[in-house]
Amino acid sequence: MPCDFSYNHYREIIETAKRRGYRVIQMREYAHSRGDNRILLLRHDIDIHPRCAERLARFERDLDVRSTYFVRVHTDLFNPFSYEVYPLLRKILEMGHEIGLHFENVDFSRTTGEDASSILRREIDALQTILGVKIAGMAAHRDLISAVSNDGADPSEYGLAYEARALTRDCMFVSDSLRQWTGTEGRCACQVLQDTHLDVHRICLLTHPEFWYQRPSEVQHL
Repeated sequence: MPCDFSYNHYREIIETAKRRGYRVIQMREYAHSRGDNRILLLRHDIDIHPRCAERLARFERDLDVRSTYFVRVHTDLFNPFSYEVYPLLRKILEMGHEIGLHFENVDFSRTTGEDASSILRREIDALQTILGVKIAGMAAHRDLISAVSNDGADPSEYGLAYEARALTRDCMFVSDSLRQWTGTEGRCACQVLQDTHLDVHRICLLTHPEFWYQRPSEVQHL
């Protein structure tokens, strides 16, 4: 099968991980109990299209895996409170997936002049209020304004269990950034998992749902 961004190939990545003995889990589970087994962490950043995220979440449910979706609250691209997006986020939760905050308090602070720490607290409160749940973690969003959005924030100060970058420092970080595999010298995640000479016990796989598709006609042109 070609190394594309189809759901069929995503299935191949997950099945390869399971075949190689990796336990496929979400971020919250890793924060509470790491264990000694091989682990593949599934992380998704909802940057642009929540509908793509809900579609991928349904596919993962059918694969019998659960993952973590980080959602933005500061963006002109979608509104987490809207009639369209709110039900999608609730469906992701109802399928057993985790939702965390994709925070961007530093960028927002530079735009508004407000205190970055205060903004982060309000981002967390906003997402928890929207969803009616207590979230466990957060992950920084990066855009063209800043390279880092307060990655060093101590999650315990904000009532959270983890910050994603700090949590996965002991993992091999594999990302589909702009449909280019990073952290792997350009190799697809499936090639990394198939490499019997690479003895990596912990891998964090970061994907962006808008890059993946069931049919080529669904490809998002970014």
